[in-house]
Amino acid sequence: MTATVLAEICKEAGVPDGVVNVVHGFGPGSAGEAISAHEDVDAITFTGETSTGTAIMKAAAPTLKKLSYELGGKNPNIIFADSDLDEVVETTIKSSFINQGQVCLCGSRIYVERGAYDEFLEKFAAKTKELKVGNPFDADVNLGAMISKEHYERVLSYIELAKEEGGEFLTGGQVTEGMDKGITSIRRSLPV
Repeated sequence: MTATVLAEICKEAGVPDGVVNVVHGFGPGSAGEAISAHEDVDAITFTGETSTGTAIMKAAAPTLKKLSYELGGKNPNIIFADSDLDEVVETTIKSSFINQGQVCLCGSRIYVERGAYDEFLEKFAAKTKELKVGNPFDADVNLGAMISKEHYERVLSYIELAKEEGGEFLTGGQVTEGMDKGITSIRRSLPV
């Protein structure tokens, strides 16, 4: 929807027709497949999941298109010992948990320099405990449900893996009461 609204705004602003194009499609036989294979299309950028990225690469291969992907990124937040840890914790909470952490540019890995590790972890866990899980339409709720049952089950599998590997949970690690799809957890790892 955001891309569609952006195209409408561009048109209203007077951007000439054909400069910005939004074409929707899903699956085999869609507009996306046709664009990926078409000989007059020189380059494709795609943000999404890996199976669609693979399909685009296969369709684009005969024409040797330039391709640029962002496929389920695992973006690290890198925290140095000389940083303002209170500010960094606030930023990391936002970057890790916005939209339940289900945004390809969320900080899904956090690397902390050894000298700041314990203090950062204590402050980050404390702030995470303040997050409220519930209906995302309630103004005081920070985290809602996972996007799909499949994703929910994948997150649960990671929690189970962390437990199997001896992870220590400072907060979360289980389904929040009353929310069969709302999960927040922090797994303690060895310091860097």
